[in-house]
Amino acid sequence: MIPHFIPFYFKQVCLAFGFLLLLGSCENNPDPMTIVNKSIEAHGGKSLWNSIQKIDYIKEIKLYDSLENLEQTILQKLSHQWNPSKSVLEWNVNGSLQSVRKTNEGLAVFENGKEVTEHKDIDAIARIMDAALYVFWQPFKLLDENTMMTYEGTTQLIGNQKVHSIRIQYSTDPKADVWHYYFDTVNFRLKATQVAHDGRISLIMNEAVEEETGLFLNKRRRSYFINPDHTIKYLRAAYDYTVISIEK
Repeated sequence: MIPHFIPFYFKQVCLAFGFLLLLGSCENNPDPMTIVNKSIEAHGGKSLWNSIQKIDYIKEIKLYDSLENLEQTILQKLSHQWNPSKSVLEWNVNGSLQSVRKTNEGLAVFENGKEVTEHKDIDAIARIMDAALYVFWQPFKLLDENTMMTYEGTTQLIGNQKVHSIRIQYSTDPKADVWHYYFDTVNFRLKATQVAHDGRISLIMNEAVEEETGLFLNKRRRSYFINPDHTIKYLRAAYDYTVISIEK
């Protein structure tokens, strides 16, 4: 005969075991925001980030074809300013100085100092301006309110670097870009990003960081087109950043 207390005891054991499984699951799947906050601390912290009023830097872009032959080199000068918000992008095209200024009031395009009132590529230029700020100012831009995060465990990058993987989305539209951010499992520095855009997947490795700001922002990055199984197709772009000045 089974003692009457056995069913109750068994039920309590099952509840306790279920709680331990849930606890273990939570430990194995940390909150992605916790990882982002640890990364921000590893990149100088919010206080230092908030103290930056303006930053000027040079961005060199080298584009390569599928055989990794150099297609072109683009040199840009960028400036980001806060309070009031303003971003400026300058570059040369066949000896002509092009510049774009973006403020809360809108976007203005200039050629050799004269404003261009009609520009067929204005939307594309606006996206370039937004992307420049987004890419350079990581991981801090992940604090933006519209950022949707999902922790996807750990994985390995080129060179067998073990990283935390966080899926980042800014829209529920199935056609929208999907990002992945990869953080070092030991020091939580941002090691790479990945973006699925227009049917292509790019893996952008952070190879070096600057030390002028104390925020360890991008200094040298390499972007690879990759296959769905994460094998590399070829090097598509190389980015090198040089900080000119910062104001606090």
